[in-house]
Amino acid sequence: MNDSQVRGDGGEPRGGRGPSAEGRGRTAAAVFDALGAEYERAFA
Repeated sequence: MNDSQVRGDGGEPRGGRGPSAEGRGRTAAAVFDALGAEYERAFA
């Protein structure tokens, strides 16, 4: 996993001060969705 996947908008840390709360929420949701799929493949 690289920084662009771990971090939110514009390189801001997830949950940090990004351009907007809405943007951070979408980024976090996308990251968690991707992680969920990875875990399902790894542990299924």
